[in-house]
Amino acid sequence: MNNKNITQGFSLIEVLVALIVLSVGLLGLANLQGQSISSSYNAHLRTQATSLARSVIDRMRANRELATATENYQTVFGTPPPSAAIDCSNNDCTPVQIASYDLKEWKCNLGMYSKDAICQGLVSQVALPNGEGQIEPEVATGQTKVTVRWTDTAGAEHQVIMFTSL
Repeated sequence: MNNKNITQGFSLIEVLVALIVLSVGLLGLANLQGQSISSSYNAHLRTQATSLARSVIDRMRANRELATATENYQTVFGTPPPSAAIDCSNNDCTPVQIASYDLKEWKCNLGMYSKDAICQGLVSQVALPNGEGQIEPEVATGQTKVTVRWTDTAGAEHQVIMFTSL
């Protein structure tokens, strides 16, 4: 029995359907990979912001007497770093000068002012895109609120807020 109507292999339509299904699957994987990279980068930025907030809190604790008795560490968003040229490498700075230096270095490392002449030599690597910070000490209660905010590549604003007692 020789039947010439039996076909073997795939038709062109079957191959095209298989390619479309494969393409849709690969596009989905590519989209998932892009979202994964974006989420990873945002997590990295949040970690940097948390580290910067903790670093200024640690500096305030090192200068606790001044930090708890005055508002020398107070700063708000949009305020540039202090411009005074202070060198505390010889350990001969007053607590007020140390607070000024701490704020200057912190503001410079946040990112927004990193390219300013004031920050020359203080910034090793910009931590956050358009990063800026605010410190709100409450001298009466000893509570301090530190807020670090930045704008991601998509233009969305993020922030990390930490409350602490000195």
